[in-house]
Amino acid sequence: MTAEFTEKQLKFLDVLFDEANGDVTKARNLAGYVGVTTSSWLTDKLKDEIIKRAANYLALHAPKAVTNMIEVMETPELPGQDRKLAAAKEILDRGGLGKIDRVQVQSDKPIGIFILPPKDKTEVS
Repeated sequence: MTAEFTEKQLKFLDVLFDEANGDVTKARNLAGYVGVTTSSWLTDKLKDEIIKRAANYLALHAPKAVTNMIEVMETPELPGQDRKLAAAKEILDRGGLGKIDRVQVQSDKPIGIFILPPKDKTEVS
């Protein structure tokens, strides 16, 4: 992975979710891209890696989201708990740990398959 990115690009990726707190411009400056006024070329090149690291960042914060949900459950009377719960649910949903909807299909009719005869191989003009 490191062979496909320059040292500055790796620095940008490292600081983006750390010191820069997700601020692309700040991360660009911290990585040493001095005098550059736009980040679109950089984010276009690193898009897949940024998305991968964002998913990892969500996974890293999933335990905190779970503990916040439990805290809301135990002390629902505290102010702001509805926002805290909504944020925790979003983190878990986007991190792949959200509510799972299960659909159960049942039928009182027999389920069968139809075997069709082979297609006629004559060509139609």
